[in-house]
Amino acid sequence: MIRSKNLARGAIAAMIVFFMTFIVGPATGQETDGVILNHSLDISVDIKAGTIEGTDTITYKDRLEDIDLLIRNNSEVLSVFIGGSEINFTTIATDATPSGLIRIKAELPEGVDTAKGIRIRFRSIFPSIESARQEIRRGVAHVRDGVIGEEGVFLPSSSFWYPQEESGPASFDLKVRLPAGYTSVSEGERMSAKRDGAAITERWRSTRPVDGADLVAARFMVEKVKHGSIDIYTFFFLKDERLSKLYIDKTKAYIDLYSEEFGPYPFEKFAVVESFLPTGYGMPSFTLLGSSVLRLPFIPDTSLGHEIAHNWWGNSVYIDETKGNWVEALTTYTADYRYEQKKSAKDAMTFRLSKLRGYKNFASGTRLALRDFTDATTIESRAVGYNKGVMVFNMLKMKIGEKAFSEGLKALYKDYAFKKASWADIRSVFEKASGKSLKRFFDEWVDSIGGPSITIEKAVVSRAGVGYNVAIMLGQKAPAYALTLPVLVTTEEGAIWREVSIDTERTEVNIEVRGRPLSIEIDPEYQVFRLLSDRELPPSFASIFGDKNGIIAIPDKDPEAYDDIAQLLSKDYGLAVKKASEVTDEDLNTRSVLIVGEDNILIEKTGRGRDNEAVVITPEDITVDGKTFQRKIQTIAVATKNPLAPGRVICYILGDAQGANEAGRRLRYFTEWSYVVFGGDQKPVKGMIEGKNPLRRAF
Repeated sequence: MIRSKNLARGAIAAMIVFFMTFIVGPATGQETDGVILNHSLDISVDIKAGTIEGTDTITYKDRLEDIDLLIRNNSEVLSVFIGGSEINFTTIATDATPSGLIRIKAELPEGVDTAKGIRIRFRSIFPSIESARQEIRRGVAHVRDGVIGEEGVFLPSSSFWYPQEESGPASFDLKVRLPAGYTSVSEGERMSAKRDGAAITERWRSTRPVDGADLVAARFMVEKVKHGSIDIYTFFFLKDERLSKLYIDKTKAYIDLYSEEFGPYPFEKFAVVESFLPTGYGMPSFTLLGSSVLRLPFIPDTSLGHEIAHNWWGNSVYIDETKGNWVEALTTYTADYRYEQKKSAKDAMTFRLSKLRGYKNFASGTRLALRDFTDATTIESRAVGYNKGVMVFNMLKMKIGEKAFSEGLKALYKDYAFKKASWADIRSVFEKASGKSLKRFFDEWVDSIGGPSITIEKAVVSRAGVGYNVAIMLGQKAPAYALTLPVLVTTEEGAIWREVSIDTERTEVNIEVRGRPLSIEIDPEYQVFRLLSDRELPPSFASIFGDKNGIIAIPDKDPEAYDDIAQLLSKDYGLAVKKASEVTDEDLNTRSVLIVGEDNILIEKTGRGRDNEAVVITPEDITVDGKTFQRKIQTIAVATKNPLAPGRVICYILGDAQGANEAGRRLRYFTEWSYVVFGGDQKPVKGMIEGKNPLRRAF
């Protein structure tokens, strides 16, 4: 995901995706959207005190009458100079972000020469690293501020750790002094590193206009190789030549791939940087990955490519924060989805289906349109921005064709490198590439809330000459969308694919085939965004984690033993916590409930007579989808549909307190599954209880 300064104007967000862009000419002096040309920062970091102190010399495009800048709360502006003269200034507290900002204002004397820049001296104190860890929730890593501690430094530009204007990218030069043993990382090119007694001074420079300077520092082991004109680094806490080589080789491949597809890589370097926080960020020219994530075997083949793609989309083609965030959707589509396509058509279909399921579980009933998405600060907003967004780009490609879509991507990068692009700009680019009007497409999929619900109201087969006619009546809830739907007719002679177009609430479609039809299925490969029905949604833990009215029911006996799971899942997903005896029949009949613990009294109450055919619980074992697991030797988590509440689930975590607490922590990584069996250090056994597809008719 990217780290975005601009999106932080309303709320400082830690996990947003940044993409880089095409460089059309020399970087130095490239036009930007802001009024600042360059920041020249010279700072010292006091690790033990958790503070920074230094100066920012700001060069502007034009002469100024006054200055108007922002810096984070818990900062002190010490002085403002122009040339050798100190000038008066005022500071005003604002509530522009959750943690607040300070506005720096100063009127400039008449005739003053600003050509040498305005120098602001400032000091800031930052919270501890542990305080940031307390804020992080599964699914939404939301760090509001920079942090400093013995483990290192993380100062995202979104925290306004140095004076910045309201918006607009700028080039920068950063000189940072740290205690010896620490190494820094920032955007741009590493210019120098000099040891001076107990301190080290490092310098970073970005001649490209970037949307904010980020500073990371820790006790890194550094590896570096050259790839053409690009420096590729790894900054890891421990020396690991094998892992470093893997990340460097993968980085080379991704840069080559995207450069061919979108345009030349826009920066001097790319670095893979290990983070002491369990977050993932994409900054211009580097990615910051948590220690545990970094070492997962699939990350180099998945998340790494996503973060490198952000160097095109978001970190060089910028988001117009006032008009919605398209970056995460396009990055996920051109990176993550591409990897699934490369595996197989089935993997690509599973990916699309997972996006529809995620939207149903976490954004059902949302009032957010795709244009309203700015930042993944909630699971709901993430489902809109990522899940719906990916499907919209998939449908756009289907509508205009692969060639026009590819040309549109190249034009978007070329025309908007180091500029802001909005959904309107994206529409314009793809209209030019395809020669088609896309007004209704963007009106429906970007500006409108929710999506279509499709039903088969009738499906009839009749003889038609030497073959057969399949007549189907398709329904939509108002307002009706303009949809092009793939249709699969299975006949005695084989499978027949057709496309049908509908744009009213009821549309009759006739399809003629030679062989006798056996079945018909609408969009069987889930190419089109739609709202899944309750019937076709498998029971899963996502169903309760996305339910704002969901309940965690812990045992009455020794409830404190289940504090870890109760507090963790309540913090991550906002679920209410009750003792089992406090859960009423009305709760069980109307809500999603997660029943925790081997000796929970609700197991007997809900496990007999209420379970569906796929789940049977006895005192000794549990049978899920035909597979039986012993309750005494494993911790078993299972989700089953609540038969008395459509769209709701009854979930169980069956195990002692220690096993349940551990399972609850790990379960957050298996939210899409219907059951997960945890057996100590063994790999979890997981499975899905599939739903019923209402858009299929057998004849």
